Amino acid sequence: MKNNKTTGLLLIAVIAMTLLLNIQFYFFAEDHTQDNTSAVTKQTLADLHNDESLLCGSHQTYLKSLEQQLGRRTKIDDFNDPNLWTGSKNEAIQTGLFRFSCTDSQAFIQRKFDGFLQLQSYVYFDINIDGFEDIEWAVVYFMEDLSYSNYFECNLLPLLSEGKNNTLINKKDFIIGSGVPDWSRISTIKMAFKTAKGKKSHVSMEEISTYDAQPLCSIWFDDGWLSTYSQAYPQMRAKNLKGIISVVSSQVGYPSFCNETQLKEMYDSGWDLVNHSYSHKNLLDIETDEAEHEIAACKQYLESKGFTRASDHFVPPYCATNDDVDEIIKKYAATSRPVWSKFNYLPIYEPDQLGFMEVTNETSPQTVKEWIDTAVENGLWLVLMFHSLESPAELSTQYDAQSFSEIIAYLDEKNSQIKCVTLSDLLDTDILLEPSCSNNTESSREWQLVWEDHFNGTSLEQKTWNVISAKPFANNELQTYREENVSIADGFMQIQSNYADKTYFSGAVTTDNKKLLQYGKLEIRAKLPYGKGIFPAIWLKPSSGDVLPEIDIVEFLGHEPDSLWHVFHYEKDGQKEAYPYNYKATSFIDDFHVFSIEWSRQHIRWFVDGIETFAVDSHIPACKMYLYINTAVGGDWPGDPDRQTIFPQTFLIDYVKYFSRSENE
Repeated sequence: MKNNKTTGLLLIAVIAMTLLLNIQFYFFAEDHTQDNTSAVTKQTLADLHNDESLLCGSHQTYLKSLEQQLGRRTKIDDFNDPNLWTGSKNEAIQTGLFRFSCTDSQAFIQRKFDGFLQLQSYVYFDINIDGFEDIEWAVVYFMEDLSYSNYFECNLLPLLSEGKNNTLINKKDFIIGSGVPDWSRISTIKMAFKTAKGKKSHVSMEEISTYDAQPLCSIWFDDGWLSTYSQAYPQMRAKNLKGIISVVSSQVGYPSFCNETQLKEMYDSGWDLVNHSYSHKNLLDIETDEAEHEIAACKQYLESKGFTRASDHFVPPYCATNDDVDEIIKKYAATSRPVWSKFNYLPIYEPDQLGFMEVTNETSPQTVKEWIDTAVENGLWLVLMFHSLESPAELSTQYDAQSFSEIIAYLDEKNSQIKCVTLSDLLDTDILLEPSCSNNTESSREWQLVWEDHFNGTSLEQKTWNVISAKPFANNELQTYREENVSIADGFMQIQSNYADKTYFSGAVTTDNKKLLQYGKLEIRAKLPYGKGIFPAIWLKPSSGDVLPEIDIVEFLGHEPDSLWHVFHYEKDGQKEAYPYNYKATSFIDDFHVFSIEWSRQHIRWFVDGIETFAVDSHIPACKMYLYINTAVGGDWPGDPDRQTIFPQTFLIDYVKYFSRSENE
């Protein structure tokens, strides 16, 4: 009996401890609120109100119109010829509009197009509704023909409201209405709605378009648990991935949570730190003034520590909001992430309703992989939200560290199909657009050509280029650079690598002291040489003669035809550091490709054939740099040529273009 009693007491103690751990965070905030002596905690709401820098300004001007964001959309119909549509009568007087009404019955319009519609991931509708509250249902049909045998349908009613509607529908939102429809064979669109008995409503159509979007994924950690730094950060850094942390400011530095030094290291590496309130209280359970203090105090903490890049983004504790709380959030934040189990459509036009998929201890890596695949297939933004990483993961707010590694490896495998981004990445790329409190106007400025070379002459332009003559001097490389290995022919600069007299020869050119770059866009169209030991590169070096910083636009290992490298080298605290990124595609040796970077004070972005492949936003160089193009032979990284290496190899450069936005960038 004594042993049974002891066992029972131990069992009760274990259960109690588990419950205590499961809720530790939520009481921890309130228990320690009075102990935190930072300046932020001593401020009253009145003090915070007086600090106008915390206010985000007009939240409604956060986004440009969808028409501006969707500049690359393909118009299906702009209703300039409404006679192409049949069904209900067109009541509009002006062109570019189809207005039809309904009283007591169904109203519809439909159009059979010539040929099949080339529908992409999204369909965009510009619809204006007068009398929305009286509409009982509204449906859009995408049909193979007018026989109604095979069609998709989508319920529009949850997506609409009174007045003007910019409505985005992803193809995954459609269901099969009849038969076995095929998206590649759609040729007919039908819009239909019905009003309540005795009621009349009007629907005006102005545009139907289709477009694709770059699939995106964000790795987001709520609460700032220490495991974000100790477990997630090293794994993600190894794969050149950046994350987002929702910071509860009163908990920074307490046991089990990140301290300021750790947060700063991640922030300096490009991670975003966003506002998750001062003490993680449910904003619906406290008075309005206290709720505002929770939001404002955390924002001020972030900005007082220099964590400004994403301080005007907010995550409501427990995702608890209502209309009153939303209005407070909009005073201090450009975005809010309150919606569970939701993929985000692109572009974002409801920034206060960002969604996420929570990853708990019951979520398998396979489930997360399926979410990633869904985002890839449909051009969606997937936000994966974690709390802490533990092994074993016993609580719902914990996730197994090994399973997390599996997810990160899968994202790395899919890097050519889905881009991992932070919120500030989105701001920079116009998927999310600048809030009114942002001074970043880069997206509104056009690139202006500064200089270019299409190599149409018979020799290199000496005002632009230097040809290098040098024996092997670094990295155990084998080549001797000489002038005769660089030539102009057939509209190309040609850098030839050959083997003669038991010596490897190659070529290298620079723009040092002739064409210097400081910010802007550099674009090179080229065809890469290949083979074991062949190592072409396009890179930037500082004109000061210093070794660092160095921006490697392209480094290509000739024996890996489906892979190339972008690398940013810099110095930190006297130590050499680097951000390397391996971009993979089918092949880089069969054709010409356009390699480019965009370099500003805030970031460096790499592009291949117009697709953004990599970006960094910390330790950005401000010095003048020059362009260096060469083909090395052998060396520590590519290894030496072997019997399968074919000589000569030729690096063909079609053109080089340098653009600027302004003198200050």
